[in-house]
Amino acid sequence: MGCVTTLSYYTRYLVLTLVPAAIVLFIILLFFVPAAIRQWRKYRSDEAAVKAAWKRSRRKLWKLTLFTLFLLCALLSNRLPT
Repeated sequence: MGCVTTLSYYTRYLVLTLVPAAIVLFIILLFFVPAAIRQWRKYRSDEAAVKAAWKRSRRKLWKLTLFTLFLLCALLSNRLPT
């Protein structure tokens, strides 16, 4: 990769720092928002069901986010400059 482009340590650090934040943002936008809208439409009349569905969605969001960050940790940790 070094022969194709030259990246400074700061640019590399910046990219490796922003990648997890961008992935978490994409998870929220592409998973949580559509799930919340779908559940709101499905359980619109029953408030208890809406709360339960909302809680399930948040739990799934946290599971997906933490698992993704766990996978990224191993990937990104060996790329940081020492």
